[in-house]
Amino acid sequence: MILRLSLIFYLVLVQYTGFCETFLQVSESDSIQIITKVREGRKLMKQDYDAAFQILSEAQQTAENLKFQFGLLYTNLSLGDLNAIHQKYEKSYIHYNLASQYCQGLHNEHLQISVINSNLSNIYTSLGDYRQSLQKLFDAYSALSIDTLYESYQANTLNNIASNYINLNLLDSALSYTHQSLKLKMKHQMPLGTVYNNIAKAHFLRGDLDSTSFYGYRSISAKIKDQQHVFLNTTYHLLAEMYLRQEQYDSCMVYLQKLDAIIKEFQLEKSNYKTHQLKADLYYKTGDYQEVAYHLIRLNEELKSQTDQNNLILVQSLNLKNLLEKEQKAKELALIERELNEAKISSQKYLLISFSILAFTLIVLLYYAYSLMKRSKQIQADQQNEIDRMTTKLLNNSTKLAKYSDDLSHKIRGPIASILGLLNLIQSAKTSEEKELYIKKLIEVTPLLDHSIREQVKEIFEDWMESRKVEKKKH
Repeated sequence: MILRLSLIFYLVLVQYTGFCETFLQVSESDSIQIITKVREGRKLMKQDYDAAFQILSEAQQTAENLKFQFGLLYTNLSLGDLNAIHQKYEKSYIHYNLASQYCQGLHNEHLQISVINSNLSNIYTSLGDYRQSLQKLFDAYSALSIDTLYESYQANTLNNIASNYINLNLLDSALSYTHQSLKLKMKHQMPLGTVYNNIAKAHFLRGDLDSTSFYGYRSISAKIKDQQHVFLNTTYHLLAEMYLRQEQYDSCMVYLQKLDAIIKEFQLEKSNYKTHQLKADLYYKTGDYQEVAYHLIRLNEELKSQTDQNNLILVQSLNLKNLLEKEQKAKELALIERELNEAKISSQKYLLISFSILAFTLIVLLYYAYSLMKRSKQIQADQQNEIDRMTTKLLNNSTKLAKYSDDLSHKIRGPIASILGLLNLIQSAKTSEEKELYIKKLIEVTPLLDHSIREQVKEIFEDWMESRKVEKKKH
C-alpha cells in the first residue's frame, strides 16, 4: 500500500511540477542524479535494507547540499517508506514528518500532504492503533477534498478508512465508506479488487455469508483482471474461512491451496501463520488429527520466529509513543501560549471596549443632565413670563374695572338721575305747560343715556375681542 501510494504521488509530481527546471534553480543534471539514486534505492527496498538506506541517504545529502526542496521531499518520503517496510516505525515517522515540512510552497501541496498522512496512517495501522490511523486518513481526505481533480486519490483514501473501520468492527461505517470508494473508482475506471475485498470482509464479520461469497468472487475477478495477483492472498484466506464456517471443507481446501501458491510465489511469509491456523481448524473438523498436530507445530514455529521481531516492534512502538507524546506536549504548550496571547489581546480589546462604553455613557449622562437643566431654566422662564402676563392682565382688568365703575358713576348715573328728577317734576307739575316743559327736557336727556350705554357696551366689546386675540396667539 505504501509503495503504491508513493509511486502514484511521484508520477503526479513529475507530471505537474517540472522540478528539473523550476525548483530553486537546481541544474537538470543534479536533479536527475538525485531522482536516479532514489529510484535505485527504491528498487532495493524489500531485498536489502542497508544498501537501499545507503543510496537514499546519499541522495538526501546531495539534495541538502543543493538546498533542493523537492529532492529533500522525495528522499525523505522514500526513507520513510523504506523504514516502514522494515517495521522501523520510529525512523519512518520522523522521515514522513520531515517530508511534510518540505511540502510547503510546492505544487500539488494538498496531494503531497495527503500522501504523507496516508503513509503515517499505515504506520499506525501496523502498530495496531487504528483510531490514530483513521485520524491521519481523515486528514489526508480533507487535503484532497478541495478539488475533483483528486477524486482518484480520494477513492483510495476512502477504502483505507473503510479498512480501519473493519479493524475497529464498526461495520456499518466501513460499508458506507467502501461504497463511496467503489463509486469513485468506477467513475475513474480504477482497480476494484481491494474495495470488493473490504466489502466482502465487512459482510463476513456481520455473518452475511451470501454477500461475502458474492463480493469475494468479484474481488478475485477484479484483481486477476487488473493483474493484482499479489493481493489475492487476502481474498483467498477470506473465502477459505467462509467455506470453513459453512462446513464446505473441499472448497475450503481449494482456496487454502491457492493461498499457499500465492504465498510461495510472492514470498509472503507473514501470511504463513494464518494459513497454518486455518488448516489446523479445517483438519480438526475433518478428524485428521495428525495434520492438526503438524500445522499446530508449524504455527508454533512461525509464532516463535516472530517473537523477537514482535519484541522489537513493541520497543519501537514505545519509542514512537514517547516521540508522539513529546510532540503532543509541544503542540499543547504552543496551543496554550497562543490561547494566552489571544486571551491577553481579547482582554485588552474588552478593556478598550468597556472604557469606550463607559466614556460614551458618561457623555450621554452629562448631555442629559445639561438638557434637563436647560429645560428646567426654560420652564422657569416660561412660568415667570406667564406670571408676569397674568399680573399684567389682572392690573389691566383692575384698571378697566375702575374705569367701568367711574363710567357707571358719571356717564350713566348722571343721565338716569336727571331722568328720575324730571319724572318727579312731571308728577308734581300743576299745569300742562309745566308738564310739557319737563317732558321736553326728558326727551333731551334720554338720548344722552342711550349714547352713554352704547359707548360703554362698545368699549366692553372691544376689550373682550382684544383679550380673545391674545388668548388665540398664546395657544
